[in-house]
Amino acid sequence: MIQVFTNNFKMFSQKDYDDIIYEVDINTLTCPNCNHTGNFVHHGSYERYIQVDIENKVIIIVIRVKCKFCNKTHALMPVAVIPYSKFSIADIISALKIHKNNAKVPQIIDMFPVFNLSTFRAILNRLGYIGSSNLFL
Repeated sequence: MIQVFTNNFKMFSQKDYDDIIYEVDINTLTCPNCNHTGNFVHHGSYERYIQVDIENKVIIIVIRVKCKFCNKTHALMPVAVIPYSKFSIADIISALKIHKNNAKVPQIIDMFPVFNLSTFRAILNRLGYIGSSNLFL
């Protein structure tokens, strides 16, 4: 995956993705596998979804590129999309800020219906926040 930097952390539509990717010159990208620059060709696409709330998700067609030097393929992904997560970075950061202010997980889940107990616990665990015995009270 190649992360494309943008100021739009509330990306929730195909148009948002397309606008971001349209600005990318693949001849300036560096392959994360072999570190060569300017060796990419378009290689296809796939569907990726982002959970907007508990009932709605947005499907985005993600562009893939292939490095002509090492033959590895990579997705072009805005930084607003966290690898291997269906949640937006904006929702996770907002929830973590509230969590940092000693809010309990059930309160956070009430405020962010995109999460349920197990998904938010998994996020906290993945980020190393699990450890407090009263965290979930």
